[in-house]
Amino acid sequence: MILYHGTTVNIDKIDLQKSKPNKDFGKGFYLSADKDQAMAMASYKSEQIGGTSVLNAYELL
Repeated sequence: MILYHGTTVNIDKIDLQKSKPNKDFGKGFYLSADKDQAMAMASYKSEQIGGTSVLNAYELL
């Protein structure tokens, strides 16, 4: 299964210590099976904070 994370940086290794508190579903690293949804989040983040949209993909075995 491949899951996606949309942001403005390339994330090779997930570090939960960098997670921000008080998110919609609490502290964590959010992934989506929907590539388009993750890309929309990447676009939103790049508009919000600047930078380039990045789509990170993670294969879970």
